[in-house]
Amino acid sequence: MKINFQNLDNLQKHIISLQKQTNKEDIFLVGGCIRDLLLGLDKDPKDIDVTCSGKPQEIYNSINKTNISIFQTEKFGTITILPKGKKYQYELTPLREEGEYMDFRHPNKINWTDSIIHDSKRRDFTINCIYYYYLAKNIHTEQGEEIKEDKIYSHLEKDGIVLIKNNLIINSKEYISSIFENGKFNQEIFGKILEKTKRFGNIKSNGINIIIDPWGGIKDMIDFKINAVDDPEKRFQEDALRIIRAIRIPNILNQKLEKKHKKNSKIEEIKFFDYEKETWKAMKRNYFLVQYLPKERLKDEILKVFKEDNPFGFVSLLDELNILKFLFPKLYETKNNYQPVRYHPFDTYTHTMLCLWNIQKNNKKPLVKFGILYHDVGKPDQYYFAQLATNEQERKQVHGSGFHHPVIGSYYTQKDFQALGFSKKQIQEICFYVEKHHLPGELLNSSQENIPKKIKKYMIEYGYTKLRNLVDICISDRLGQFNPMQSPNTESLQNLKKLIKQIYKKQGEFSQKDLQINGNDIIKNFNLQPSPKIGEILNYITNWVVEDIENRNNKEKILQKISEEFFS
Repeated sequence: MKINFQNLDNLQKHIISLQKQTNKEDIFLVGGCIRDLLLGLDKDPKDIDVTCSGKPQEIYNSINKTNISIFQTEKFGTITILPKGKKYQYELTPLREEGEYMDFRHPNKINWTDSIIHDSKRRDFTINCIYYYYLAKNIHTEQGEEIKEDKIYSHLEKDGIVLIKNNLIINSKEYISSIFENGKFNQEIFGKILEKTKRFGNIKSNGINIIIDPWGGIKDMIDFKINAVDDPEKRFQEDALRIIRAIRIPNILNQKLEKKHKKNSKIEEIKFFDYEKETWKAMKRNYFLVQYLPKERLKDEILKVFKEDNPFGFVSLLDELNILKFLFPKLYETKNNYQPVRYHPFDTYTHTMLCLWNIQKNNKKPLVKFGILYHDVGKPDQYYFAQLATNEQERKQVHGSGFHHPVIGSYYTQKDFQALGFSKKQIQEICFYVEKHHLPGELLNSSQENIPKKIKKYMIEYGYTKLRNLVDICISDRLGQFNPMQSPNTESLQNLKKLIKQIYKKQGEFSQKDLQINGNDIIKNFNLQPSPKIGEILNYITNWVVEDIENRNNKEKILQKISEEFFS
């Protein structure tokens, strides 16, 4: 794999800016922004993790606070810096080392350190544990052997340091500790190490990018491996959220690599990140620790995945690692729940995963993806009670009761997503998709002349966007049948989606709050007392206005219509 060292030049401006802002010479960038630049997935990162030596309050006090917004997280000493008028966000956490983890997520103590090596030991994966330092000085070296990129790591293993153009990579822990003794660059020691190592060409610019790679992150990038820092068993037992991150990070990196591959016709072969063997084994051995994680931390990781394009891959790995039952328990219960073969020739869980695979290609909204993930979680209960029925009439009663799967599924959805810490508003929308996922199909069963009227009615009740999302869910539900005996027909649903869009373009989105009158107007004009009748009048007139769009803004006409219908 080609490592995009040239992209690191884009970080020089951040180092220079932060040096001025913090009044500190020795500033290091670290983490995901370095990883994505080297992989060629980003050229101008906006969220940048920063570190340096010192204690949080001392660093905070030394920062020039002109033209920035700044706040500090007391527990871990992280200082967030938001330059005004810029899109960048810096999160500066001083170099630190951590004590033992007592509850699988929190260290019992934190010590501030001057050692990059000590700081690196607390990080999760090697590809996230690469530090960047910009040396804005002219360094002269003797002419040596020109290193080719495909030989980078063989030379690093031999010498612990290698120069590729104006990018110096150091992976020797001894060299890192010596050159950055006390967290500060030591030019004298640096010069001696350069003299000792002859495998260098001339550095021709006035500055040099220094890549500090104490745990072999560059090699793991070349090999496309997710590898825990040092001992994977210890890393996952310290903080079980790292298991979830180990699922999320390659999932997102792989989809970005695939997009890059599709855009670049010169790339002949695409490779994807997989797990280093011992890291994967440690994940499988320690999966049960996930159940002890606080819901807020889990929710944040899950949302990050569902905002991207491949939650299918994430959920599949949750299942492979036996974690699904901790995060999505009602989805887990759909495993081995078999449906009539005329609908799906496999269990409800497999059908759901096929639906998720289809919707992620057509709808980017995370709450819609959660809706399809849980749309059938009520089926195990529905089938159980239907089997208890002794005749067809009793079975129909089950489908018309609270045990019909969209209804009971909405209840279970609320329960599971509350447990994950989702907001009330988020849960309401996910439950809406679960409870109403049959609505587009029911709409198509209406007579042709009534379909536009019902669309207008539903747009008033639910809004244009939610109605379109429901059609996407219904399309994915049909594609998820995957039954060779019954090829799914989605043409009628695609046409319904177009009709909804046409009606929206013609009349826009309209709801009761957009009326030219309100309840007080009705009370005043018709000398009424507050009562449920006011709501009945408002509902009627809302539906009438939608059908008679020209009178939407005609208050006089609206009052006249109320008089004719209710008081004549």
